[in-house]
Amino acid sequence: MYKVLLVDDEYMILQGLKVIIDWQELGFEVVAGKRSVA
Repeated sequence: MYKVLLVDDEYMILQGLKVIIDWQELGFEVVAGKRSVA
């Protein structure tokens, strides 16, 4: 299983990416989600 770090500058997009995609079905584990304000 691959580990994934999700990064986005929009909080709601970041949260949506965590729940809208079935990461486990695709063989991924979301280990963290961070906001980038660059």
